[in-house]
Amino acid sequence: MSDTDDFIDIAIEVSDKVPTKPNFGMGMLLGYHTAWLDRYVTEYAEAADMLDDGFTVNDDLYKRATIWKSQNPAPPTFKVGRLASPYTQIVDLLPTTAQEGFIYRGTVNGTAITREVPASSSIAAEATALELLVEAVTGISSTTTSTTITATSTAGQLFQHSWARGMKVIDQTVDAGFNANMALIFDEDPNFYGFTLGPSSEAYTLLAAAWAEANKRIFFPQSSDWDVIDGAQSTDVATLLKALAYTRTAGIWHRAIAGTEWAADAFMSSFLGRDPGAATPAFKTLAGITADDLRTGEMTALGTKNFTRYKAQGGANITFEGKTPSGRFIDVTRNVDWIDAEARANIYGVFLNNPVVPYSDLGISLIKGAVAQALKTGQEMGIIAIDPAPVVTVPALADTTSADRAARILRNVRFTARLNGAIHRTIVRGNISV
Repeated sequence: MSDTDDFIDIAIEVSDKVPTKPNFGMGMLLGYHTAWLDRYVTEYAEAADMLDDGFTVNDDLYKRATIWKSQNPAPPTFKVGRLASPYTQIVDLLPTTAQEGFIYRGTVNGTAITREVPASSSIAAEATALELLVEAVTGISSTTTSTTITATSTAGQLFQHSWARGMKVIDQTVDAGFNANMALIFDEDPNFYGFTLGPSSEAYTLLAAAWAEANKRIFFPQSSDWDVIDGAQSTDVATLLKALAYTRTAGIWHRAIAGTEWAADAFMSSFLGRDPGAATPAFKTLAGITADDLRTGEMTALGTKNFTRYKAQGGANITFEGKTPSGRFIDVTRNVDWIDAEARANIYGVFLNNPVVPYSDLGISLIKGAVAQALKTGQEMGIIAIDPAPVVTVPALADTTSADRAARILRNVRFTARLNGAIHRTIVRGNISV
């Protein structure tokens, strides 16, 4: 109160409403579990926090969270999304040689499997012998048909399959209700940007990629399917995704399923751990992930199919190169999403913090300024190029129609800008004379 209130009446309105924006560093790890059943999503700061919430150190999601938090930098928090329907992992194993003395080496659910091919064997005989070794692993049931071993895990569990060359691996896990499960998760908590998935099969990958495209999220699948790295194959999951030209999926190939080798979780964490504009998916070392021994033809196949590889090159283990099935880089998708969200929030802020935005040249200029500010912030973050400078154009009031003014619609707000992008390859030619 003031002793001047009887002759001075002042009321101050504070215009400080700030629209919410997406968190472009928030990732979600999706998988089936029974640690908690009263919700579909929980956010954690550390993997260890999950142990207080009913998970154990042997759970897939705990191992994935550990990989997630091992990256440098990693996002400060992550979310776990519970797929309510238990999947049954089915993995086909295809021996490829019966050459005497060849040694098959693999690990299934932590059990090492080794078999040396005897004299006068056949691929069918090797499949039969190896199936017995796989069947002996606790929690696995297996069958063999001709030259294919089919290993089925306990419902709701994902078992490790890691095999050296000589054994072709393909994940055949069928969908157990991904879309319905994802609807429950998204309805409870849509506040995440990227996600990974426990099952690595073609069926799950295609469904999750379609969901990401429809819901403006980004998806990082992992595949160890042998046909992805075979350039002669055209029915593999990477080729199918490429035909769909998705821009929100960035797949990585890795010669392991489950266990501790969650390459996709490491890949997503290493990417989302940096701000938009400050991250390219290429040249990242993934902590806790073994680099793959890939031959030239296999690297070519991955590049042709727009799938990322993880390999030791030039003395460092690196990812290369982070394309989506369409050929667009996943950082471009993220950066464009950021510009969309920033401009949208700025315009909404104009509406929220003004009693009225007049349909006048002044009001139009407020909208122009909101878009221009988003582009300026994009320049500061390294998303938008400084040169050439972004340009925002709006119509003059005289150029708007009476119908639009009556309907209170402002059209023809446009901008042009150039993304900074990144350099992934360089070509140098020189001449030295003496």
